[in-house]
Amino acid sequence: MAVNRKLSVSAAAADNLPSGYKRTECGVVPEEWTVDTVGSLFELQNGVNADKSAYGSGMPFVNVLEVITHPKLAADHIPGRVVLKQDLVKIFRVAAGDVLFNRTSETQDEVGLASVYVGSDDVVFGGFVIRGRARDRELNPSVVSLLLRMPAVRHQIVARGQGVVRSNIGQAELGRVHVPIPPRAEQRAIAEALSDADSLIASLSLLLAKKRNIKQGAMQELLSGKNRLPGFTGRWQLYPLGSFLRLQVGFPFPSSGFCGRQMGLRLIRNRDLKSDDEIVHFHGSYSDEYIVRPADVLIGMDGDFLPCRWRGSEALLNQRVGRIVPSARLDPSFAFYMLIGKLKQIEAATGSTTVKHLSHSDVEGIVCRMPELAEQSAIGRVLSNIDADIEALESLLTKARQLKQGMMQELLTGRIRLVRPATAVIPLANKITEAKSSSPGSAHNWQINEAVVIGVLAQSFGTEKFPLPRKRRVKLMYLLHRYAEGLAKGDLKRAAGPYDPNTKYKGPEAIALNNGYVRAINNGKYEGFVAGDNAEQAHGYFDQWYGLAKLDWLERFHYRKTDDLELLATVDMAMMDLVSTGQPANLASIKRVIAAHTEWAPKLSRELFSDEKIALAIAECQGLFDN
Repeated sequence: MAVNRKLSVSAAAADNLPSGYKRTECGVVPEEWTVDTVGSLFELQNGVNADKSAYGSGMPFVNVLEVITHPKLAADHIPGRVVLKQDLVKIFRVAAGDVLFNRTSETQDEVGLASVYVGSDDVVFGGFVIRGRARDRELNPSVVSLLLRMPAVRHQIVARGQGVVRSNIGQAELGRVHVPIPPRAEQRAIAEALSDADSLIASLSLLLAKKRNIKQGAMQELLSGKNRLPGFTGRWQLYPLGSFLRLQVGFPFPSSGFCGRQMGLRLIRNRDLKSDDEIVHFHGSYSDEYIVRPADVLIGMDGDFLPCRWRGSEALLNQRVGRIVPSARLDPSFAFYMLIGKLKQIEAATGSTTVKHLSHSDVEGIVCRMPELAEQSAIGRVLSNIDADIEALESLLTKARQLKQGMMQELLTGRIRLVRPATAVIPLANKITEAKSSSPGSAHNWQINEAVVIGVLAQSFGTEKFPLPRKRRVKLMYLLHRYAEGLAKGDLKRAAGPYDPNTKYKGPEAIALNNGYVRAINNGKYEGFVAGDNAEQAHGYFDQWYGLAKLDWLERFHYRKTDDLELLATVDMAMMDLVSTGQPANLASIKRVIAAHTEWAPKLSRELFSDEKIALAIAECQGLFDN
């Protein structure tokens, strides 16, 4: 039975409540919400207690740990197994939408935690778990299970837990706990909004995992020389690393000089490369040779030998921490990535059963094949760009999780009300970003601008062996304009993706050729552009109009396949179409946009435009363009 105590307007005003809200056993909630007990919402039942011999095989078996760990529970979260007779399976089966509570916990804070089962596989639940099956079929279990984890409800459950060594709660006490319940339409809206947030988190997680796999494969291929970057053919020579670098070990700074943050430089100790739980500063005299600067490659010499690039401000190198000091023949970024695998090999080969120690000779004596400096630098850039993408995705994923947490706090307390269900898988801005005030165009015409862009792209992405072909160039131009100006004006939906034919037929290509920004060459397989005699002039104009940081951003696509660029540009253009008309951008709507255009529709039959790849592209575009 619903409690649902409504206050009169005068009573609410006297209690200093916001208009439209009331005070209940669960705190202040919207007036339209009811307050029900767990017992009135669910049929409660304790789980099965089987013989010890029944465990270890058979059906998935939900126990306390799975309920505590997963607010949404699926079969692949359940490692335990139990063999039950069929009549018991019928009694103790968990159905999709059932809410499970843990009856017992070693800590009070975890007793009675709720988890909703979202799987379709047959699973059963154990004796330390209580199953709640909704009495009302229209109750949204996903929303209610989250409400059951909110502080206003958790305080009641924890207070009803009993026990000295372990905290326990039974059906009777659990059934008396009050829960705020939104109207059914609002439950559906909350569920869909949080599902959208989950979809974003899942797509970002999938893309992040893919990027990490790409990085792992790129390191294996590029650092071994099995796969060469375009333009490099020389043979790698075998050298000891001591020919290219030295390992500088830190100074044993005396503890008498250790101090708080207010004075001195931070001291980098071996433990600081793994954790920031205790930061120490040093106030005393020191030599400049022990100053660590941003991007220095450091190695902890005790325990794990994983190298890291220092990301903080200037600091001091303490004893048992080594710094790689490269010679002029060694690119620091290449050294960092190459040392990751080499130091893992040393660590694995170390026979010590206690703390493992690294020495100068361990590092400087590593023998490996090394390319020339130019190829080292190119490999370092590729891997650094992948790492930059990974860090950007990690940041987006953190923000997405924080966004969901904030949404839960607001929606599940009624502080924010949803008028209608949210349907967009990926939230986007309501209108197209305005072109930046610094974008080019005021002092020169469009044809000159695009000729300069063509020249800079040919200089950065074209070589004599691999000139920049038009198909690849137009994708790079689209991505550049989207990043620099917020939109790519003039691009049309063509079979190969967004493309502005005016760059070919209305001047820019001809101007780039006539001004010497580019040269057209044929490598025997195709024709493309490379830097012309006046390429630096175009480079100077680009710096003045756009800034070279825009070109640095574009470098992340240097070694991406042209098909990847087509997918990104196509998906992003479809997203822009949807945003401009106020429609949500998700997998289904993106596919509708593609299918609706004659030249784009055949894309959906290509593996490149599978559902998974489109979903990944949506998430990547959001990160690239801050939609």
